[in-house]
Amino acid sequence: PIGTQHSPDLTLLSFRVEKPFRLLETQKVGVRLNLYNALNANTATVIDPRSGSRFLRPVNILPPRIAELSASYTF
Repeated sequence: PIGTQHSPDLTLLSFRVEKPFRLLETQKVGVRLNLYNALNANTATVIDPRSGSRFLRPVNILPPRIAELSASYTF
């Protein structure tokens, strides 16, 4: 019946770590690390609701763990 099928819970954890370094009196460099989907969950975000051979098969899943390294310079 309609409404009896539910998608799984979505657990997503992201981190950000930043460390500023002072160069001179007025200059600063910041280094950042962002980690998206830190637990590397592969939860289905879209499930095919149509009947047939693809019934309740995942159409889309969460993207994999991604790390991003960046820096900023303030003067």
